[in-house]
Amino acid sequence: FEDVPNHSQPPRGWDYIGPQNETPPDVHPSRNGGEFKVFIKADHGKTYIGMVTRDNDTWEAVGQQLSSPLQKGQWYKFDIALAQSPMYKSYSRVRGEADLYNIPIVLNIWGADEESKRSQLLAQSVPIDHEPWQTYTFYLQPDDNHEYIVLEAYYADGHQYPYCGNI
Repeated sequence: FEDVPNHSQPPRGWDYIGPQNETPPDVHPSRNGGEFKVFIKADHGKTYIGMVTRDNDTWEAVGQQLSSPLQKGQWYKFDIALAQSPMYKSYSRVRGEADLYNIPIVLNIWGADEESKRSQLLAQSVPIDHEPWQTYTFYLQPDDNHEYIVLEAYYADGHQYPYCGNI
């Protein structure tokens, strides 16, 4: 996820997979926390991607075509460092003003046949509620071949309403 810090611009090599009327994920950290006031330093390298869920029932996701497809029945190990910023301030269309996006959310890892068509949920994290980076290991076994992988911010199980969160 190395790239120049910028809002509403996924990192190089990743495509925005989300509603057209919403902004794409951001590359952090920006100088002085940027417009979202996110100050966490990268766990590895200089930058990382930040994704949110929103109180208007939308969420962010990125995807990319794989250099070789995930093969049906094969096992894959996927490691990723995850954290939640305690401060992530952004506009809420529901409230009509800035809001804190700090309720824990999960990361979904999808296999996809086309860039924007999620076809199999391969893994889901626990709700991420910590600022220090922690590495999570997932073991993926696709039921079909998948040309694309999608990383999606999503609401934690058990919530009855959409809410503002970040990962």
